[in-house]
Amino acid sequence: MKKSLARVAIFVVIGGLIWTGCSKKGSEPEPPKPFNQVVVNIYQSHPLPSGFALKLWAKVADTGLAAVEQPWVPLTRFNINATGNLLDSNGVAITDNAIKNLPVNLDDYDSLEITIERLSSMVSVPSAVVLLHGKIPADLTNLHLPKLEFPHTFGEGQSAFMILSPTDTDTSDELSGVWFVSRDPAQADDSGLTLPPAPTGWIYEGWVRHLGSNLSTGRFQDPIGTDLDNPYCGPGAKPPFPGEDFLQNAPSGLGFTFPLTLARGDIISVALEPDYSPGLGGYGVTVLSTTLSGTIMPSTLTLLDWTTADSYPSAILDIKRSDAP
Repeated sequence: MKKSLARVAIFVVIGGLIWTGCSKKGSEPEPPKPFNQVVVNIYQSHPLPSGFALKLWAKVADTGLAAVEQPWVPLTRFNINATGNLLDSNGVAITDNAIKNLPVNLDDYDSLEITIERLSSMVSVPSAVVLLHGKIPADLTNLHLPKLEFPHTFGEGQSAFMILSPTDTDTSDELSGVWFVSRDPAQADDSGLTLPPAPTGWIYEGWVRHLGSNLSTGRFQDPIGTDLDNPYCGPGAKPPFPGEDFLQNAPSGLGFTFPLTLARGDIISVALEPDYSPGLGGYGVTVLSTTLSGTIMPSTLTLLDWTTADSYPSAILDIKRSDAP
């Protein structure tokens, strides 16, 4: 009887050990959830016009072992409203700016960028109009939030313009034109802008803000040369540099007529804009600007101020695992 009880005890112990071992193997922790949601907070930007959207892309990490056929992977498309809140493709606000259920695990990727795309475009590669770009940190924690920045920098040398109207012979309207030119009677005309040629995918555009309305002085790729159009100029010869005389063909609805008389408080600026045709209605990044003050004198060289890099668009991203709140 004791032997029988002993055998039962041994069997129970051995069975318990076998069951316990199986139990431990079956309760191994699940692998961590993928990093496939991201909170996107964009600063110093504004809504895109109809027909365009922002698109988020991720770049495959470069292992150096083999070339990647398609390095950039499209993640999602969105827009922003006037207060910086994200909107989905239907124009509905995205709660807390949190984009969920991304098609990839961002822990496997190296970089992120946001481009400006036509809504009609279904391409699988980013356009050249890169608004923001940045690296994904190796340690995806709240202490290492990735920052995306505007990928182009400016701010070298003095840039200027002159108020004059060289395309007609009427001397009474010499305050009707803005030309990004440095004119010295003793020398040949020179460009008033120290900008580099516009980066691929972008184009410059000059602007005059007068009595609350924005008027384009023209779009141009290179400050050393003419701009693309001069719809308001007179019939006379134009300087071979960007600029415009506001003498005729005034757009409707301005509340004032041409010839335009520039006045104190008017703003002269140059912006870098997406190179789409037609343009995006003034959507861009202002790189040079000044407000007219004091007595406005024709043929006087007026300096433009560089906008600082902290006024360019940027974004802070919070990349989270799929099970994060």
